[in-house]
Amino acid sequence: MNFVTHDALPNWIEYLKIFGPIIVGLLSVILAFTMNIITLNNKKREDKIESIKKKIDEFYSPFDQYRKKSLKLYKIFKKNREESFRTLPALLWGKDLDNNDQQLIEEIISIDQKLETMIFEKSGFVDDEDFRELLAKASTHFYIIREAYHGRLKEETDRFMNYVFPHELDKQVSKQITKLKNELERLQ
Repeated sequence: MNFVTHDALPNWIEYLKIFGPIIVGLLSVILAFTMNIITLNNKKREDKIESIKKKIDEFYSPFDQYRKKSLKLYKIFKKNREESFRTLPALLWGKDLDNNDQQLIEEIISIDQKLETMIFEKSGFVDDEDFRELLAKASTHFYIIREAYHGRLKEETDRFMNYVFPHELDKQVSKQITKLKNELERLQ
């Protein structure tokens, strides 16, 4: 028979006294390291959520709302006009507008200026290079329409016709909003 001798027990107690604190210390370090990683990951996620919310709240949603208002006003402006009517050539050739049309165009131009300001001040929220190019085209269009309305650009329709509003921009804005909201939902 094999019995544990009385002398063997103190050896285990001695080992526990020596290695116990080391093991507890290592476990504490591992736990602290793991908690730090979890905390950092949570902070990154929260920062990403904040970044997405800022993009939506400070650029995409206001831009989308201004564009929707501008589009509705433009539909009113175009009502009862021929399908082939184009605003830019009419403005470049100094076509007379009645008071209602002038008011509508002035409000559209005012909205365009707000959009142009947003493009210059908030385009850092835009990651996609193609989307940035669309914003540049829109900004150029806003300038040309404004200058034609005020009579500072005249005639030369062929020169300016490539600067009509890029209608795909509205679809891209909606697409970006949907993409950001989906990413936000995934992160929350």
